[in-house]
Amino acid sequence: MLDRRSFTLREGSTVIGREDRRSPSDLQICDPEVSRRSVRIEVTPDGSGSYVFTLIVMKALNPVKVNGSVIAEGKNVRLNSGDLIVMGRTTLNFRTFGKSGNQGVLPSE
Repeated sequence: MLDRRSFTLREGSTVIGREDRRSPSDLQICDPEVSRRSVRIEVTPDGSGSYVFTLIVMKALNPVKVNGSVIAEGKNVRLNSGDLIVMGRTTLNFRTFGKSGNQGVLPSE
C-alpha cells in the first residue's frame, strides 16, 4: 500500500515510532516492524537563518537506515533534503523547502 502523507517538522524534537496507545510518538507509523519510539529528529537553528536536522536512533529492534547505511542505536546522522529513511517496511523521504530550507517534510512512500 502506498500512503503519501507529509509532516512538517518544527524547531525542537519529533519522535517517530510505531502506532501504540501506551507509548505514543509524535509521528506514529502503522508498521509492526518499527519500534514504538524508534527515532527522534532534532531541528535546531544553525545561526544563519537556516536549520540543521539530526536523526537520532532511540530504540530499534530492526535496523534504521539512512540512504542505505544502518544507523546504530544511540547514534545520529545529519539529514539533508532527499535523504531516504527506512524503518521496518516504511520508507520516509526527507525534504526541505522554503528559501532557507527551514522546514522538513517526511512524505511516506
